Amino acid sequence: MKTNKIFAALATIALLSACGTSSAPVISKAAATPPAMINDGHNAQNSLTWWGTYTGTVPCADCAGIETNLVLNENGSFVLTQTYLKGMKPGKPFVTKGNFSWNKQGNMINLPIDREIVPYFVGENYLTQYYMDGSEPEGELAPMYRLKKIN
Repeated sequence: MKTNKIFAALATIALLSACGTSSAPVISKAAATPPAMINDGHNAQNSLTWWGTYTGTVPCADCAGIETNLVLNENGSFVLTQTYLKGMKPGKPFVTKGNFSWNKQGNMINLPIDREIVPYFVGENYLTQYYMDGSEPEGELAPMYRLKKIN
């Protein structure tokens, strides 16, 4: 009988101490760490319908913007038409034709324009023009570097 009372007292203490613990969820570091990307061979080059016409107005240092129309052909050729809006060279379209190349990951294309390489990230129904050094645009103007696919 005395053993039953001791057991009941210990069980009550254990139950009460369990009720006093924090109710915040415990997140292990393993659960918070995102899983490593799996390279299953799919990328923009082989999984998206990336060819077509893209349009948008990208920022310009000395004008109101550059109206940009970029046609990507399935054979790797492109036609880029850029029209400066208000500023030093307004109204006259500049047309560049050539062949683009893909990066090794198959998610970026590189356009040779005026002895420079202009990189574009290829997304589903959009392109994002990156800076010449390959870095992604940041800040409040970043969305303006995105060209939307129109066909």
